[in-house]
Amino acid sequence: FGSGLVIASLIVRDGYFALQDNSRELMLDIPDWSLEVSGQRAARVHSIHLSTDSGSSFRVGNKALLLDQFEARSSLSPEGLRLESLEIQWDRSELAMVGTIPSSPSAELDSEVTVSIDSSQLAHFLGLSDAVSGLIDLRLHLGDSIRHPAVEGQLTGEQLSWRGIDDIDVAAAFEWKIKQARVTVKDSLLASPHGSLQGTGQIALTGDAGKSEVNFQFSRFDFDWLGRFLGNRYRAASLGSGEASLSWPGLELDQFVGTGALALRAAQNTARAGLLPVSGNLSLSSTRENFLISPEELRAGDLHLDVETTVQRQEGLKNLG
Repeated sequence: FGSGLVIASLIVRDGYFALQDNSRELMLDIPDWSLEVSGQRAARVHSIHLSTDSGSSFRVGNKALLLDQFEARSSLSPEGLRLESLEIQWDRSELAMVGTIPSSPSAELDSEVTVSIDSSQLAHFLGLSDAVSGLIDLRLHLGDSIRHPAVEGQLTGEQLSWRGIDDIDVAAAFEWKIKQARVTVKDSLLASPHGSLQGTGQIALTGDAGKSEVNFQFSRFDFDWLGRFLGNRYRAASLGSGEASLSWPGLELDQFVGTGALALRAAQNTARAGLLPVSGNLSLSSTRENFLISPEELRAGDLHLDVETTVQRQEGLKNLG
């Protein structure tokens, strides 16, 4: 509309739109859509209303995502697009968006996106068999400018399930500098009946985006449950709390270095078959060559384990894998 063209009134009913890509097995099918456009010549502003009834679908192969509702109201002017409301609903999920997209790449970008998504339904659509199930809420703010966009976000989920683990709560606040390809995790929480984890960090998303650094603390972590979850025959009957700091270059997570501390408290007094109460403290550090494990007043049943151990990094990573 930059040429000065103004549409006084345009109404389309019972439209049909289909997009098919056979090479990727993609199909977008939008029947029964309607469009209303009205323009104001003096202000060169157009009001746009686009909506569909139920029946729209997005298919990938033999999997389909069925949309229950799509409705958008916006205004378009020489300054840019103002999205007054965008609502998309499907199954138990919904997306809403409001904001502005300026025509100038240096102008301020200001938009809000909220998503409430049924992660199990999305995982089925994506063909993921090992995904979190439950409702996850995501709130995003798109700011700065089109030339240098940034995203601030908050993610929350309550009473989620994963691999038979129930009552998982997650929360995170983050900022994504898109052009710099870096994410700042301002705060994050993962809590379950088997322990909790909190963390912050700076994470590079490309190999040349600098160093990644994370710091986290965990509390009341159940090592007996962890051993059963991993299928280990021998387990520690202990609850653990501690902290760790790790860093690595770019995307080379296998090159991490860092330090950590772990405090263990025995969850029972006596040992039984395959289960040994362990208590005491451990200091851990990782260099590019070795892992160093330093126990302090560490007891496993009637055994005192106070011998510092150095493990070659390559061998340690092999055993972890």
